[in-house]
Amino acid sequence: SEMRQRRAQLEPLAESILQDQVSEIAAEAGLSLGGQALPPVLYHTTPPPDALIISPRDVIRQDQDISISPDITVDQMEKLEGQVDQSLNVSSLVVGIGGIGLYPTMIMETTDINWLAEVVAHEWIHNYLTLRPLGLNYMSSPELRIINETVASIAGKELGRAVVERFYPEYLPPPPTPAVPASG
Repeated sequence: SEMRQRRAQLEPLAESILQDQVSEIAAEAGLSLGGQALPPVLYHTTPPPDALIISPRDVIRQDQDISISPDITVDQMEKLEGQVDQSLNVSSLVVGIGGIGLYPTMIMETTDINWLAEVVAHEWIHNYLTLRPLGLNYMSSPELRIINETVASIAGKELGRAVVERFYPEYLPPPPTPAVPASG
């Protein structure tokens, strides 16, 4: 209880600091207007909704992503998936998500600065893209959603790592080991 109260007191300051740090790194990467991230990096730590993912049975593809309450039980998730599968002849799955690119973005609670910096940057990239054709057309086709998510994933990893490298170097994990080509 004491830790929750302390967290609630520090949360606005911690969010503000990380927002400024991501903004600084984004501006250095050229993702700014007049040196300012646009839109401004804004996020709030809160339980994001879960997602009900709906896909055709014969193809691996996401046709729908419906936000649902993060408070439903596993039994309720299974029942929902079964009802959707049976009534629509699809495959569905309820999954937790780490963040959602509304504005300000919603980010799941964590103590992992590497994950947090990456997800804050990832969700901000979605906001950044919203002001550009790739973001404006997010819902136009599955292919554009995949491209948008891929851009946000790559940029989120790069920007998040740069934030940790600059401001929290003691928490920086080693770089990934390059894949070794198989000898043939």
